[in-house]
Amino acid sequence: MSGNVVSELGFESEIRQLNLEIAGWIERADDEIRHLLQWQFEGGSKYFRPLTIWSCYRAIYRGSIPPALIRSA
Repeated sequence: MSGNVVSELGFESEIRQLNLEIAGWIERADDEIRHLLQWQFEGGSKYFRPLTIWSCYRAIYRGSIPPALIRSA
């Protein structure tokens, strides 16, 4: 997803946190499947679901997105 969309929605920090979560998860994965996870998650942006979830959260609540919601998205 375009960085412009992420910027317009104001989720730069959440995207950075999500990328760190994914990178850590991939690093802890078994060697046998790590390359598949890298291909799936690092090859292209998969941000439609997180941006939708976070936008819904912000429509209801004020403040920052909770870390648990960032991970679950």
